[in-house]
Amino acid sequence: MYETINGFPIIATYFTPATKSERAGRIILVDRIEDHGERYVVAWQAYDGHEPRWHYSWIMSAYCATLKDARKVFAKRIEREPA
Repeated sequence: MYETINGFPIIATYFTPATKSERAGRIILVDRIEDHGERYVVAWQAYDGHEPRWHYSWIMSAYCATLKDARKVFAKRIEREPA
C-alpha cells in the first residue's frame, strides 16, 4: 500500500535532513493517475516538526508526462542534495 499526498500515491521518496537554513523534508515522486496530462510530480514535502507528520502539500514541483522523465528529474534532485 502506498502512502499518499492529496489523495495520490507517493511512489518514491528521498529524505532530506534539516540544515541551518531548511527544515527536514523529503523529495517525493507522485503519481496523479491518468486524469492529468502531466501525470507525475516530483516535489519537496516538509516535515511538520510541531506535529509529527508530513505537511499536507508539496512545493518546488516539476510536472512530467512520463514516468521515465519523472525518474530523471527525481534523480537530478537527489544529486543536488548535500552529501
